[in-house]
Amino acid sequence: MPEEQSKPPLHNPHDKFFKETLGRPDAAKGFLISYLPPQLAKWISQGTLQREPATFIDERLVKCSSDLLFSVRLSDRQILIYCLLEHQSTVDPDMPFRLLVYMVRIWEHWRNRRQPGERWPCIIPLVLYHGDEQWSVSQRFLDWLDLPEEWRFDLAPFQPAFEHLLVDLSRMPLDEVRGELLVRLVLSLMKAATEGHLEIWMERFEPLLKELLMDPSRAELFRVLMQYAFAVEAKGSSTVRQFLGKIQDTRLKERVMSTFAEQLKEEGRQEGRQEGRQEGRQEGRQEGLQQGLQRGQLHGQIQLCQQLLGLPVMSGEELERRELSDLRTLLGELQARLHQRMK
Repeated sequence: MPEEQSKPPLHNPHDKFFKETLGRPDAAKGFLISYLPPQLAKWISQGTLQREPATFIDERLVKCSSDLLFSVRLSDRQILIYCLLEHQSTVDPDMPFRLLVYMVRIWEHWRNRRQPGERWPCIIPLVLYHGDEQWSVSQRFLDWLDLPEEWRFDLAPFQPAFEHLLVDLSRMPLDEVRGELLVRLVLSLMKAATEGHLEIWMERFEPLLKELLMDPSRAELFRVLMQYAFAVEAKGSSTVRQFLGKIQDTRLKERVMSTFAEQLKEEGRQEGRQEGRQEGRQEGRQEGLQQGLQRGQLHGQIQLCQQLLGLPVMSGEELERRELSDLRTLLGELQARLHQRMK
């Protein structure tokens, strides 16, 4: 059954990114106009698009799927558009059945809200896929059934029959990602992160990303893009740091530091937990965990400050050789230099 939209779980950065970007009416409209068939895209252009605050995915699939439901009103009629994001590495062979289940849930949800005499809305299902494999499952529900060709004429009228739309980023070259600026940034970043090409994406869009950062009205978009890159790519944090090191404007650098403060803390916690467990096992003391947490946080903050100041960035091995007191002193000196630059 559907659930009212709540804060996405921390273990699923794809869900958060999907809903913070393509969940915006302007971005959703640009995406749908670009990827729906022309005869359907014109309805989006002419109608009023609205996001419906509900999700229909099975709880066991929330780590590998996300969804958005939109309604578009044309004259006195309403059409629903169901967008399912698939970010698991392999193709789900049961996708036609899953979509049928979700569509039924959407109608059930609609039944509880419909006015007396109101007819049931049509649903357009669309799958946005950015896994490792190319999509290989038929988009027609009838092809999912065991329906031999010689029986199709007799049995097909008694079966559900629909076809879902598909946007397969795995088959789409980066240069062919379509849409308005925001849509291209979002889809190309999803693709680059999945394929391990985040550095290429950063280089290609570097001028545009700097423009976003300097424009207060669009700085929030920069934050969302960078936080996703930071969260999902194996070398995301180092790649983002390299990009940030190229920013010359000290005021922008301060804004960036505040943007990534939470990521650095979380990265430090993760590193610290691992180091702390190792030290705790070796020394048999609780102090090992606490010391590891402190080290992990200090490492990330020192490296980012060095990057923003244009200084050589110390490696983890170099930092590991220093005492905790030395790390705190070094971080204080770097932060003071950043503060002095801001005056």
